[in-house]
Amino acid sequence: MDVKKAKKLQSKLEGILQKYFSIQNNFLKENRDVETIVEMRLISYVGNSGRCRMKEISEYLAVPKNNLTNIVNKLVKRKLLKRFRTEDDRRAVFVELTAKGSKLFEKEEEALLKLSEELLTAINKSEQNSLLSILNKMELL
Repeated sequence: MDVKKAKKLQSKLEGILQKYFSIQNNFLKENRDVETIVEMRLISYVGNSGRCRMKEISEYLAVPKNNLTNIVNKLVKRKLLKRFRTEDDRRAVFVELTAKGSKLFEKEEEALLKLSEELLTAINKSEQNSLLSILNKMELL
């Protein structure tokens, strides 16, 4: 492995991630319904996935279940999430976005999509396709 290339890749990825984090931080400042990046990531995950089990969310966010329960409680109080159980499995707890949570998710997605579009304008169509192909391969690692 070429260590210099790996360090350069790390630096470039950190730069791009920093742009995304900056958008998320600005979003948090503008939207008082969410207080932390973890809350926003939870809303994004549920928004992208639809109805989710608490266990899935805990694994995705790498947050212990008891901490996740506290976070979900706050978001339920703010009417961004609703929690429920199904008749099929009364032990499993599910959450989904409320209408208010969906609006918040859509606003954040719009801001992040705008950044992605801006990043893609820096390269031509062929490079865009190559980039997406490479990222798909990397995601599978």
